[in-house]
Amino acid sequence: MVNRMVTPTPFPNPTPVSTTAIFTPTAFPPLELAGCKAPPEDYTIVHVDKWLLNQRTYVTLQYAAKLYQVKCGPEPCPVDITGSAITQGSYSNTVLGSFDTHACGGAVDLSVISQTNPRYTVLYNEIEPLIHALRVAGFAAWFRDLGEVYPGSPLHIHAVAIADKQLSQAARDQIDGLSGYLRGYSGLLAKNGTEQPDPHGGPIICQWMRDAGYEALSQDGRNSWLIDPLTDWHTELSTISPTYLAPLAEGTPHD
Repeated sequence: MVNRMVTPTPFPNPTPVSTTAIFTPTAFPPLELAGCKAPPEDYTIVHVDKWLLNQRTYVTLQYAAKLYQVKCGPEPCPVDITGSAITQGSYSNTVLGSFDTHACGGAVDLSVISQTNPRYTVLYNEIEPLIHALRVAGFAAWFRDLGEVYPGSPLHIHAVAIADKQLSQAARDQIDGLSGYLRGYSGLLAKNGTEQPDPHGGPIICQWMRDAGYEALSQDGRNSWLIDPLTDWHTELSTISPTYLAPLAEGTPHD
């Protein structure tokens, strides 16, 4: 018998394969708040009682009234923001303390004082629901307390229509100027060099506003509402979701 030596055939070493999956974070668009609805670009002048508004502003007011009505149920709401509650319209320079914010289109002031029983009562419980409805509808809106704007100024809600093409410069500054709504401020001039924070929280931004060039801005002018794609989305969602879910729980329409 002949003994033969068998030489094993060499095989190449296997290439190591990583068992760690590589994921590329996906940037999702910002969540849209329930109730966002773009107003019509109609600037026809309309008369509401003795006040002037453009049709775009009036339609936005009507939509805000619809959102506000959800709170009131089947009963009429105590503040008629499309009629008797209007205390100053647009295209007006009659109130010097308005600093030209009402000189052109898109601005309106609303009373929150009851004209029924008991008369001349401030309807404090209506202020925040009204502010929320106005902001969802497309206004930068704030409550102005007695004497807040100038000595003796009346308490009221001041609203400026976002992206209105007829805004005065003073009104536009209240939206995206240094003291503006989109920066988280009150729209009023700084006191002692300090901007006044928005007492109603940050701005409400809809996609139609972004499409028109109006983004939420941080105090240094950079976008602040975007989700950082490198941040764990579970953490981010748990942080921002109450802002969007709370109005739904209260019955805000989805259209």
